[in-house]
Amino acid sequence: MEATKTYEELIKLYGEIQEVRLPSGRTAIIRMQNGADDDVISNSRLAMEGTNFAHFLTGIIIQASWKTGRLNVEDAMSIPVRDRNALLISSRVLSISEELKFQWTWEGESSPTWYTEDLVQFIWPYGELDYPHKPEDDGYFEGRIPPYPSFADSGMIELTLESQKSFRLRYYDGNSDKYMINQSQEMTRNSELLARGIEYKGEDGKWVKIENFRMFTPKDMFAIRAAVDKLDGEASPIMSIPHPKNPQTVEKQYLLTLEGFLFPLEM
Repeated sequence: MEATKTYEELIKLYGEIQEVRLPSGRTAIIRMQNGADDDVISNSRLAMEGTNFAHFLTGIIIQASWKTGRLNVEDAMSIPVRDRNALLISSRVLSISEELKFQWTWEGESSPTWYTEDLVQFIWPYGELDYPHKPEDDGYFEGRIPPYPSFADSGMIELTLESQKSFRLRYYDGNSDKYMINQSQEMTRNSELLARGIEYKGEDGKWVKIENFRMFTPKDMFAIRAAVDKLDGEASPIMSIPHPKNPQTVEKQYLLTLEGFLFPLEM
């Protein structure tokens, strides 16, 4: 088993590094990106498989609080999506710039408008400072990745319904992304639950993978979705892009998909 290295030892090995506090309460140390990482993150085959971010993270994460030694692809695929996105933003800030410069073309406009956004505002020193959840809280920012309300080290959410049926599922992660990509032509209302590997506890106490939801009543399904939304709901870093001539008109966009995030348009 590889011994855990000190921060100073890691600096000697990798040069510029940074410890990142994650929305789950865990921590990871990342190194600065290099040119070889570009090949990984832009690999079209890995992107189609839904594994390019996982391969990228195995390269830049040099130490993680939840595992001794380096992460493999399976480990990286299991990183909850809020943690993964915080790592991607932190890596972008460390390796390139905390400023994102991008272009946006508005309907009716003949040429694109340039914007500059501060990426640091989309993450937080999770666990160190109280998180500002409400607009009236000091430091509040609508588009920021929030912390998980409660995070189980097992990586599973386990709950019992009023009907006394017990279920568990993973936090949404890279495996969930891969499932959704494969199901893109057959997406249903329950796909996001299946993407989390949802299971129920049988009468013998063993967990059984759910293939369909016949055993759950509409009331059960409402309770399951409400629990998932509360504990692991949509929490992507969202950017608000104001119209250059009418600032009251705002376009909402997923930060990580903006042109210029992974590969800057300007330096």
